[in-house]
Amino acid sequence: MDGNGRWAKKRALPRSAGHKAGANVFRTISKECERLGIEYVTFYAFSTENWK
Repeated sequence: MDGNGRWAKKRALPRSAGHKAGANVFRTISKECERLGIEYVTFYAFSTENWK
């Protein structure tokens, strides 16, 4: 997800830790949406800022 690298950097962690944390949040949100009956959700996984 967009921002995972910045999240990890703020905590002096490797980028991969940020991506793992982001994946865990994605799973948690997805499961909760399913439980609540939410059929459509948009996740922003890339930003044009990544090209800069």
